[in-house]
Amino acid sequence: MGQAPNSFLDVTVIVETYNLTEGADFDRLRRVLEYVEQLRKQRLGVQTMLADASEAGQANDLALARLTLSYPRLRVVRVLGAGYEGVKLAAVEAAATRFIAYIDSDCLPQDDGWLDHLLAPLQSGAAEVTAGTT
Repeated sequence: MGQAPNSFLDVTVIVETYNLTEGADFDRLRRVLEYVEQLRKQRLGVQTMLADASEAGQANDLALARLTLSYPRLRVVRVLGAGYEGVKLAAVEAAATRFIAYIDSDCLPQDDGWLDHLLAPLQSGAAEVTAGTT
């Protein structure tokens, strides 16, 4: 008996913290991290990563450090001052999976099947890139 389709996804779900600098709060980030942690626990081959480009010495450093302690399997990529695109690129370069999915630190998917929906055309070879909307 084989595994169900998509039971092994080989994907890194990257949560970026850029929106924290735009006024998003840590409660929203905590909810997003809890969501991706549950996704990781439910699916084989899902890795989670936090991509942070905030400046050293900011007041959120301690809060961010405490938050990441709650998720020991969460990889953290921090590139000080890299900006939105720079930290996303650094996270992609640090990922060791075939597929990459991004979630903003203040957004939660509305559909629990979003990851399968986005990856299906990639896994079948029908597409080279897919995107959702926020």
